[in-house]
Formats: sequence, structure tokens, C-alpha cells
Amino acid sequence: MKKMGLLIGLIVCSISWFACGTNATYTQIPRCEKIPATKVTTLVRQVYQPIGAGTCVAYIQAFDQAGWYESRLNSRRLRGEAVLRLGCTHCPPGNIDCGSPGYTGGCHSASFNFDFALIQEDAEIVAAYLAVYVVENADSMMHTVLKARANIGGDFTVLAGQPKLSGQWVLYDLTAYACRMVAERRNAVNLNLSLPCGPYPMAKVATAVMSEGAQATLIVEYR
Repeated sequence: MKKMGLLIGLIVCSISWFACGTNATYTQIPRCEKIPATKVTTLVRQVYQPIGAGTCVAYIQAFDQAGWYESRLNSRRLRGEAVLRLGCTHCPPGNIDCGSPGYTGGCHSASFNFDFALIQEDAEIVAAYLAVYVVENADSMMHTVLKARANIGGDFTVLAGQPKLSGQWVLYDLTAYACRMVAERRNAVNLNLSLPCGPYPMAKVATAVMSEGAQATLIVEYR
């Protein structure tokens, strides 16, 4: 019986190695036509240069985006605004998260919801970025924090990494996270952008994420 169990185990391991090992075959079928047409302008397309050969690049708009103003006396969702501001009007000294802005001010953050299931589930994700257009104080965006959760009401995960500036656009690399979201067919992924206020107690960054042509965009390059 022990020999039989060992033999079965070896067979299972061999099959697993063949399916997932480096010698496994993979049919790459780019189906860019599955991504619906959007009103993304040439401005957004010029932000990202594909890094792979024979890849598709999808520009996906958020299906919902809004700001959040957090204050002990007046916390509320911000909708219908042409620009959103990141940062705080006041925070206690040394407080690095804007969850407790104090009684004399409040903190602004931005929230975007994307459908990662628009990308085919067997796609090989080459790169994925969140692109945000900045109206002013672009340098302050280098201190922002990007968090994500797979569904509304879930727990946030901080997506580490230094953002990149490209003109008035800021690119946040979320390639590894996008791979997981596409594989899990997540269609309501929430991305939250905030500016820690410890070293920058009066920092504010205006971002044109609501206006047509300069909206926050999910860029996904895949095969």
C-alpha cells in the first residue's frame, strides 16, 4: 500500500510539473476587442509606452469615482466635482495617517472603482498602472499612498512602490495586484488615493479626475 501511495504521489507531482513548469505550453490569444470603446483622449495614450512585443493595451475608465472628506464633525462623500483635492487642512503633529484630522480641519482622499473582469481571464499581464492627471503640486504626488480592496466593504491592502511622473500624469504600478484581480474575475475593485499628512500638514494636491479627457484611467498591457 505504501509503495502504491508513493507511485500515485509521483504521478500527481509529474502532472503538476508538466502543467505549471517552464516547459508548459500556453496559447496566447490577445482579444483586445473585448475592451469596450471609451472616450479616453490621445493624452492618456501618450502617457504609456508598451514594453512587450505583440501585446494589447487596454485603457479602462473607472465606473465610479468620488472624493472623500474626512472630519470628526463633517465626513462626507464628494461627488460631481470637477477636481478632487488630496491632503489635509490640519493634522496633529506626527500623525502620518489622515484618519484623525482634528477638530480644526479635514482630510481629502480620492476613490476609484474598476472592473478588472473586462480583461480575459487567461491573459498574461505584462504591466498595469493607475494613471492620474494632476493640475497642480505634482511633486507632492510622490508622497501619496495607494490602497486597494478586491470588493466594496473588504479590507484595504497598501500597494507599495514609488509612483512615476509623466508630464502632468502620475503612474502607479499595480501589476502584481492586477494579475490577481484579473484571475479572480473581480469586477468592483476599489482603489483609494490619499496623501499622508505628517511631514506635510498643509499639503493639498488638486487632481482633475472628474473632467472628461483627464479622468483617472487603468492601463493594462497584456497578451
